Order: sequence, then C-alpha cells, then structure tokens
Amino acid sequence: MKSIQRILVATDCSNGAGAAGDVAARLARDLGAAVDILTVVDTSALEKAYGDVTFRTQRIAEIRAIAQERAIRFAKRHLADVAQVTVYVRDGNASSRYCRRRATSTVTSSSWGRTAGPAWRTC
Repeated sequence: MKSIQRILVATDCSNGAGAAGDVAARLARDLGAAVDILTVVDTSALEKAYGDVTFRTQRIAEIRAIAQERAIRFAKRHLADVAQVTVYVRDGNASSRYCRRRATSTVTSSSWGRTAGPAWRTC
C-alpha cells in the first residue's frame, strides 16, 4: 500500500474549517506526513473592475497577502505541532491542479463554513 506523505488542507480559514485542520494535524502526526494548506482567492472581478494595471496588480497583491496571513494564522492555530507545514494562496479553482503538481496523497477539506464535518479523499 502506498504511504501517505503529504496532506492537503483546502480551506477558507473560517471557524468552521478548523475541524479539517485538526483532522489533518492528527493524520500528519500519526503518519509522519507533511501538511500543505491551500486557500483560494477570487480576483477575477478585478480584471473587469479596474482599468489601471498598476492599481489592479497592487490590489491583487494585497488580497493575496491578507489570505496568506489568514492561512498562516490558521496553521499556527490548528497545526502548530506538525513538523512540516507549507501555506499556498492561489487564484481560482486551484485544488485539483495543485494536487497533481505536488503529488499530494490525502486531502482534507472543510465544509467551507457550513456545519458538516471534515472530509478527506485520496488524490
């Protein structure tokens, strides 16, 4: 059987997403796996809303920086005792592309702020 070496937590970093982070931390500790946190921001509206390329580029960078900081706080809150945690911020529908590129073994995801519990699947 293939061993799990990397776990992906696709999250919006909301309070409801904490359960997925907790499950990923427990799995990572038990399996000795690394954890990647992926949060996705939608900046597509900025392409149409602002004509000034410089302003648009700055605004997208600000949005991504805020998302990065939220994801880092999420990691510190839920995965503090995991040896290897990496945070990624991407635009658009990035989870499946990410999974293929990083050879992720297991994915945990939250219910994106709803009340259902975390789920995981093998890529």
